[in-house]
Amino acid sequence: QKQTEPSFVCPKCFSRLEEYDDKTICMGCKQEYPLKHGITDLRLVLKSKDGKWVAKNFNTVYSNAPTPDSRFEYLALGIPEFAEKYRRDRKDIALINFIKQEKPGMILDIGCGDGFFCSEILNSSPEIYHYLGIDISEFRIDRFKTMIEIKNLDKVHVNLANAEHLPFQNEIFDIVIMREVLEHLMSPELAFQEIQRILKQGGRVLITTPTRSMYRFWLTASFVPTFLKRLFLRQPLINKKRLIVHDKPLASKRIR
Repeated sequence: QKQTEPSFVCPKCFSRLEEYDDKTICMGCKQEYPLKHGITDLRLVLKSKDGKWVAKNFNTVYSNAPTPDSRFEYLALGIPEFAEKYRRDRKDIALINFIKQEKPGMILDIGCGDGFFCSEILNSSPEIYHYLGIDISEFRIDRFKTMIEIKNLDKVHVNLANAEHLPFQNEIFDIVIMREVLEHLMSPELAFQEIQRILKQGGRVLITTPTRSMYRFWLTASFVPTFLKRLFLRQPLINKKRLIVHDKPLASKRIR
């Protein structure tokens, strides 16, 4: 028996957690959370009531991805390489530079993925003393955990959790990152309420997300080229087996 990383608490009552061999137990409400390979599953919701958001679908897509961070998903939709390069490079550089300038002590990365972006942040801002990450995909968190162990990153801690039910105490983070996550959330409004709760006074939330108008533009513009490509390569014209994950870019008015 040992006390878990102190920054993670029960997402239901915010009490202290303790790890055992195969489970983590809340010392307040006695809620039990599965524990596997040093990863605690703190997700309170695995499927939305309307069935349009399913955690298992994200895990399946990511585990079958030939490239990290679902880059292949955008390319498969016909979004051109230069647009994808902007999404991954220009926006990521802006985040890295901002964090380097702010010199935060505590960072939360919501939708942290497999840890690729975390490595870039720590390389540019080594003064960060605590980097926490959550994701809803077991596959991605397992890969992140492996990277942590290989590189001996004692300042980095990750677990499974929902953005709408963050397993942290109030006002502890200097910066919260949501990098290409907002459009995948089950309830963006509830997630923002949680972010406001855990941010320190004067804390910042850094968001990157595709615009709904450009997303629709590329889907429309790529229809004919994608159709011809499939026809030329003798592929199914409609990929009926493609697993759909919740991916709905928000209008700027709703974000505001």
